[in-house]
Amino acid sequence: LYHNPPMDIYEMRKDYSGWILKHRFDPNNIAMEFPEMTREIRVNTQYTDDENDTSIHTARYYLCSIMSTRRAPDGESIEVILLLPSRIIAYNPKDNSSRTLLVLKKRVAVQDHKWYDVHQFTETLSWL
Repeated sequence: LYHNPPMDIYEMRKDYSGWILKHRFDPNNIAMEFPEMTREIRVNTQYTDDENDTSIHTARYYLCSIMSTRRAPDGESIEVILLLPSRIIAYNPKDNSSRTLLVLKKRVAVQDHKWYDVHQFTETLSWL
């Protein structure tokens, strides 16, 4: 579940001393191409039952989960692999492009606040 704030992608510094912000992107850009990820709810900010109350607003949120990141086919930029309710896509935040990797036959129930641990490499002291 993502509300309107931007999504950030960080990369660890080569000396492991901290993180570098690599990309910041707006999920609105993805939702324009894949509207099935958009949900809207009515929010009553005054907690009244009056339907004509002007304190009732529509809030938009997005159903998607970041599954992984990987190098894009150009070898320079990255792609974010996202699970949407009806497909899995690769999104390139550098040029704001996306492509469908897999159309799902059954709609996936992307759960609210579903997180995946996204790690390309794991350093260890023992043999795997």
